[in-house]
Amino acid sequence: MATITSPEESARKILSLFVKHFSCRPGHVLVPNNLLSRGLSKEDLNKGLEFAKQKGWIETTKGSQYKLTESGFSEA
Repeated sequence: MATITSPEESARKILSLFVKHFSCRPGHVLVPNNLLSRGLSKEDLNKGLEFAKQKGWIETTKGSQYKLTESGFSEA
């Protein structure tokens, strides 16, 4: 049986990837492909990114990149 991941769970996994896997600090930027290659489905990635943006944990930059905020770093 498939496990359904909530948007918040996906967002927290994204934050963990930013901080623990890629050693990002506030202000660092990643592209979505870096996150997809780490075990997130495209659907979970999209849900998680949207949730994280709404919470202010990440910001969208030009070129479809995502910047980790102070709040996101603290939340991770």
